[in-house]
Amino acid sequence: MMLILPNKTIGQSLPGSGNCLTFNGSSTYINCGTADRGIISDLTVEAWIKTTSSVGQFAVTKYSNSFFSESGFEFGTNNGRAVLFGRVRVGEYLSSGFSSTLVNDGRWHHIAGQVAGNVWRIYVDGVLENSTTYNNYVVGDLRTPEPLTIGTYTYLNNLYFAGEIDEVRVWRTARTEAQIRDNMCQKFATVPADLVAYYQFDQANGNVAVDRGSVPTPGTLLNFPAAANWHLSGAPLGDVSASLYQNTWPASSRIRLITSTGDSAIVSNLPAQTRGVHLYAVNTAPTIAPADAAIPSYVGVFTTASSTPDVTFSLRLRPATGPACRNAFRRTSNELPWTLPAQPPITATSLLVQNTSYRSEHILTAGTTIAAAIEGDSVLCAGTSTELRVVAPSGVNFLWNTGATTANLPNVGPGTYTVTVSASSGCSRVLRRTVRTISLPVLAITGDSLICAGASTSLTANATGATAYRWNTGATTATIRINQVGTYSVTATYGTGCTISARRTVRAISLPMLAITGDSLICAGASTSLTANAPGATAYRWSTGATTATVLIGQAGTYSVTATYGTGCTISARRTVRENAVAAPRAFTLGADTTLCEGDQLRLQGPVGPDLRYQWSDGTTSRQLVVQTAGRYTLRVLTACGEQSAARSVAVRSCLQIPNIVTANADGHNDFFAVQGLQGEGWALDVYNRWGRAVWQTANYHNDWGNNAAPGLYYVLLRRPATGYLYKGWVEVVL
Repeated sequence: MMLILPNKTIGQSLPGSGNCLTFNGSSTYINCGTADRGIISDLTVEAWIKTTSSVGQFAVTKYSNSFFSESGFEFGTNNGRAVLFGRVRVGEYLSSGFSSTLVNDGRWHHIAGQVAGNVWRIYVDGVLENSTTYNNYVVGDLRTPEPLTIGTYTYLNNLYFAGEIDEVRVWRTARTEAQIRDNMCQKFATVPADLVAYYQFDQANGNVAVDRGSVPTPGTLLNFPAAANWHLSGAPLGDVSASLYQNTWPASSRIRLITSTGDSAIVSNLPAQTRGVHLYAVNTAPTIAPADAAIPSYVGVFTTASSTPDVTFSLRLRPATGPACRNAFRRTSNELPWTLPAQPPITATSLLVQNTSYRSEHILTAGTTIAAAIEGDSVLCAGTSTELRVVAPSGVNFLWNTGATTANLPNVGPGTYTVTVSASSGCSRVLRRTVRTISLPVLAITGDSLICAGASTSLTANATGATAYRWNTGATTATIRINQVGTYSVTATYGTGCTISARRTVRAISLPMLAITGDSLICAGASTSLTANAPGATAYRWSTGATTATVLIGQAGTYSVTATYGTGCTISARRTVRENAVAAPRAFTLGADTTLCEGDQLRLQGPVGPDLRYQWSDGTTSRQLVVQTAGRYTLRVLTACGEQSAARSVAVRSCLQIPNIVTANADGHNDFFAVQGLQGEGWALDVYNRWGRAVWQTANYHNDWGNNAAPGLYYVLLRRPATGYLYKGWVEVVL
């Protein structure tokens, strides 16, 4: 894996880690004022420390355990292990737990304590080593009126820090592990808003520690010897840095960093016990200069391991001008002098510094310079190309990063181009030219993309700084008027000669169908309604002047309506209404109410005429209706233009004449019990003698009893179940 950081020159008061302070462990400390700096419930406190002490000691504190406060934090070491203590006004002394790494080995270590709500954490050299989660609160309060101090807790005289401290940072947020790692080996040139206290210790003299934080409060040095307050720091700090940690790197990982001079460094071949590695660059000359000419920037490596043996690694130094005739001075840290080792192995591009241990800093010798330069345009219009040319002494060779080996490089587009210029002596120089495309403003076409059918609109080209326009219609103004749909394009030209184009498609607004519903035939003297149906329409206007969706009309003719939509578009439709030639039916009668004898029929009939329809009260639809049951019969006679109705009541009565004597003498007169008017089927007759005994019975009587009956008095029961008719009486049979 390779991490690459771009060139970045950061001005610092002193190069690299600059200066630091040594604390004597018994009386020296810095009072940084009582301001809380916006810290409430979350906190990150960082420092680079170098110590050999095993006693409890605090690097940074702002803490009170009084009955009125019980809040704040204490950050330092105990028994050689880093720890963060504190209170948040919940009546309990809180702790991150101790680090697993011993930091009192006399080497520089980065320690960081973090409070994120109810979780307290401790980091060493960018690795989380312990944490404690408290369930008795969610959000605490770290604010305290006590001062922020560096090097002690002011009320306990036996907790002074013994050793060196550099780069103290206090944040009002809980920094993530990645944020801690990304910035622990580099200084901040621009201070983030949440970095509320930032003491770099880069002063050369005086008793005031400058605070570069966002809420600055200068610190006052107390009990330090005036003559030796400030001295060079050995902490691994630069202007830019890159890092890799074991939990993020794949196999064969390596890390690369580029300095402001274009030189680069690559760290590789890291052993298994490596927990993390930082590669940092200082983009100014070191405070302690090498004994010979060197370039004005240098790099450093800092490693941390999971076991006691130091981490070894390979370092590849790649000078921008090539490795020929070059070497690199070396030292362990910022406060030490440089040494110049024997010439390391050289590849075509790099110096190889192998089997380097723990940490180191390297600065390249100046080397031999070849007078050479790249000429050619650095800025192009989009879609164009240029030619780059190397101006150099005769007798040199060229190798571009494109593979070309000539001084001229044609057909160059946007990008970064490097060329290695090599002399016969073996020394070389790498030149770099970045070609970029001119950044043109966005060309935007404004105006309606939707127009009503048959309407017109305007399109306007907006391109800040353009000097000319040309549309595909031939127009050369910024604004054009169009009256039909289609795709319109425009090209804007700038003073540089560069052009940019844009297009806009104009479509017709799609309107729903406008339909008129209602009768197309109207009867003479009648009226009807027409309704305009146009989903989404906001207004209507009829040819009659009406402005409602529905209009009432009373005469034949052609009616039109226009529907208007929110877009302003309109759509029209028309409907022709004709007068119906069919007349309404005339009044008629079914006759006077009447009574039928049971069993008789009556024919009812309606009037005769064209286009007449019939509807009887029993649901039948013929002109005639035959009835034989009692009831009121109604007939509706209809046409398309009206209707008439008439009714007739029909009653039914029994018209039977029942005899009371039978002369059974076979003379052909009254020989049978003959009921006059007995018609149809279903007449039941029961005949009983004077003692109530049935002598004759039938369910379907046809006047056929009595001719063989013995003389005497009989009782008869005549009934018809279908109609409910019932007769009780007597009859006498004589000879």
